[in-house]
Amino acid sequence: MGWPKGKPRKPVAGEETPANPSGNLGTVHNEPLTAASVKPDLRKTYWCRRPFDYGLPTKSYDRGEFIRLQELRNDEKLLRLGYIAEFTGRDKFECGRCSCWFVDMGCRDGHVKMRHLRREGIEVAPVTMAGEFAYGVDVSGQRDEAKLEQLAPLYLDKTSASRG
Repeated sequence: MGWPKGKPRKPVAGEETPANPSGNLGTVHNEPLTAASVKPDLRKTYWCRRPFDYGLPTKSYDRGEFIRLQELRNDEKLLRLGYIAEFTGRDKFECGRCSCWFVDMGCRDGHVKMRHLRREGIEVAPVTMAGEFAYGVDVSGQRDEAKLEQLAPLYLDKTSASRG
């Protein structure tokens, strides 16, 4: 069975394709992947545990910012490795300048200082990517990375290399 003529589409779990004659989508943690486990549930709300770039067109997301997943290839990896997490809270906080939403006021305030006040030339205390104030200069970014590892460590035990 080959692909039908016309616009290409994504395969469905169990469907045989020329590239995947068995219809098996692979495994994660020795469990067969199903169509539901390949991608995060798009009906749920997710937020960024760490800053990263995502989407088409690419947008830079800050720590604590809500993200709308676009069904891209690596969405499942973002959730599995800990770059994003499901939002289980109740309160949301909006940036008054760009209308982005955040999980708490600390992340929102860090976003405002890093993205808006500095661009407008307003002198503010240095702020880290984690949304907290930094005193002293760290040109290498090691302090930011160490703080992010404390606040939102990646789940490196869930990579394909760690499963052997």
